[in-house]
Amino acid sequence: MAYDLPKLNGIEVTKALRKAGNKTPVVAYTHVNDKKTLKRWIPLGLSGYIIKPSKKSIIIRSITKALKEPINPIYINKESDKEWIQWIPEYSVSNKDMDEQHKVLFTMINEFFTKTVNPK
Repeated sequence: MAYDLPKLNGIEVTKALRKAGNKTPVVAYTHVNDKKTLKRWIPLGLSGYIIKPSKKSIIIRSITKALKEPINPIYINKESDKEWIQWIPEYSVSNKDMDEQHKVLFTMINEFFTKTVNPK
């Protein structure tokens, strides 16, 4: 789904889907420099994202993966003016080592967004 749709943007469409309880996989299609948009979109439950321009094979692969392996929405924790992706028990794969690795990935993603979207 593109961000810049004619009447509603992709974020608004995704919000409406999630508000209705719809877990349809959503793959964001954004421009390379659109990190702020992705930061707002990811917490709504993306199954993936594609950076424009992309080859047809990459688009098809991303959509196929999203359909085969849909994800649950990612929850955001807000504390004062900070936002970050929060690990919740539902993300566990029941393997302690893998869960710890996933927690590290969450931390890395949060650090990435903090440094690129909210530089100090």
